[in-house]
Amino acid sequence: MNTPTIIKNSKILIVDDIADNIDLLKNILQPLECKISFAHSGKQTLKIAEHFQPDLILLDVMMPEMNGFETCQALKNQGDTKDIPIIFVTAKSEPEDIKKGFEVGGVDYISKPVNSEEVIARVSTHLKIRSYMQYQSDVIHSLETAIDVAKYQISEAKQAQQAFLSNISHELRTPLHAIIGYSELIMEEAEDNDLKQAVDHSLQDIANIQSSSKHLLDLINEVLDFSKIQAKKIELRIEHFAIQALVEEIIDNMQKLASCQHNVITLTYGDNLGYMDSDRNKITQILKHLLTNSCKFTNQGNIELNVQRCQQKSGDIILFKISDTGIGITQEMLDKIFQPFTQLDTSKAKNLGGTGLGLTISKSFCEQLGGKISVESVVGQHTTFTIELPVNSNPEYDI
Repeated sequence: MNTPTIIKNSKILIVDDIADNIDLLKNILQPLECKISFAHSGKQTLKIAEHFQPDLILLDVMMPEMNGFETCQALKNQGDTKDIPIIFVTAKSEPEDIKKGFEVGGVDYISKPVNSEEVIARVSTHLKIRSYMQYQSDVIHSLETAIDVAKYQISEAKQAQQAFLSNISHELRTPLHAIIGYSELIMEEAEDNDLKQAVDHSLQDIANIQSSSKHLLDLINEVLDFSKIQAKKIELRIEHFAIQALVEEIIDNMQKLASCQHNVITLTYGDNLGYMDSDRNKITQILKHLLTNSCKFTNQGNIELNVQRCQQKSGDIILFKISDTGIGITQEMLDKIFQPFTQLDTSKAKNLGGTGLGLTISKSFCEQLGGKISVESVVGQHTTFTIELPVNSNPEYDI
């Protein structure tokens, strides 16, 4: 017969106080190509099983001194043998005997006189089950090991990265919940009222949905931008545009946000700003992020965007300065403010949310455009971010 690979070389322990019975089972099992050991008593079984570690035990019930049921119980009480499957081989086939066998830990019964085909079938089945269970145990152990390694790596990761994972999860869920909630309100009003009344009542809900959706989109865009920066896949789209028109548009768009905190936002600029050949969208993203931060962390104060064109030997540059009279930034935070996942360690900052990636992205964009960004601040007084960008951006690489 062709023996399945998972059965070959399996170890079987045959236990019987009569040698002829052992020989009979050994001959029947020979086609399975298993490793077979034997014992003539319960006490001998305990010693051999512990050393031999069989995959299956064929155990006689009617033995002197220590019968099969007692031997089975003893095996199940030993740590190294408690999981070994045991098949009882016995002439005791009364229902109460079979019940007793299962109660003490047996997995199956073979009645005497034995039938060769039945012995082969039952032994093969339990060896396969044993093999599958061992494989499952190995897989579980491997998974547990992998989980332990992952937990260790996570525990060793930077605290800022851990905070980011927790924070971004919360930040992405919150606006989604708002979108769902407000959408449900609109549906309820549309069902309970006439169309005009439902539309009138839903205008604010629609505005809230738009606000939550835009916030969610900003968060997702920041994460995607950071991922592209990490993968060095950021690309520039250079175009020719008027600087004054750009900054006026940005300030107009920021007026509503500034008024939420009762702030006054102003734009000042020098003569002859002229044009830039640069990535208009990325400059807009940088300035909007810095102005948004100023609006968030300033209350009943002043925010200013000042733009100047400066001549240098290497070529003209555009100087953008965003100043506010907000809460300011500590020196400790200034030292790491452009690092990924960094947020101001204040209750106000935590309540306002965000990914902690905006300034990292802004710095990367500035550098890719051939410029730089810096910050100076006095706690409780003011903060000023300064951006220097060349009028003509000609990047030679992707960051």
